[in-house]
Amino acid sequence: MNKKLKDMAIHAFVRSYAKKGPLQNFFVFGYGSLMYPSGVNGRGMDYYYDWDSLKLARLKGYKRGMYAGHSIVSYYGILPCEDKEHTINGILMKIHTGYDLAAFLLSEGTANIYKILFGDTMYDLVDVTEHTLPYEKLDLPKGSKVHTLVCDKDHGKGRDPYPGYQERVWQGIHIWGKEFSEEFLQTGGVNPFIVRKRRGKNRNRSTRKWGDAFSGIRGTRTQSVHSRRNTER
Repeated sequence: MNKKLKDMAIHAFVRSYAKKGPLQNFFVFGYGSLMYPSGVNGRGMDYYYDWDSLKLARLKGYKRGMYAGHSIVSYYGILPCEDKEHTINGILMKIHTGYDLAAFLLSEGTANIYKILFGDTMYDLVDVTEHTLPYEKLDLPKGSKVHTLVCDKDHGKGRDPYPGYQERVWQGIHIWGKEFSEEFLQTGGVNPFIVRKRRGKNRNRSTRKWGDAFSGIRGTRTQSVHSRRNTER
């Protein structure tokens, strides 16, 4: 299929979702690069997310790792866990419209149209409402549905992480605090700076203390000018 036909198919897919208009209480559980605003924004969605748009949560019955793969690189993914009580930490983000859902699915290589056009999907979108647990206090509207991206197998095996990907995730979640970051490490997450130290590479960076790798990061958990535009529409 040539590029023009692919573009037409993608546009038709997006239009079909856009017709749904506003979505009622549709949430996505993020466990990798979806755990911080700069990782969420830029995926083609209209809504602009800030820290207050994301809610801490846990997911039960799944394990995290570099299980997602595309081309020659790997990304964070999750698989069903034999230990049904095993939990991973992450966030909940609300998807506001059908258009944003279509954009999100395409950006994650999840939509069926992605499989038709490119041969395979990176993730399946799975309803995990019954597996979602509060992190501290989680008040979702009645009737809310929670979905997440699940791998059908370990597609990341034998693939190296996408360059800079693990670093961005580790730095991105820092504002959630040390306890959150340590739980991330205990449940399949990676601190690439420690990995580098163990490998004897980049010693100047890898020997820093826990928080030093984040000294250049900007951002606080306050409402930004960009996020205010969501409520002004």
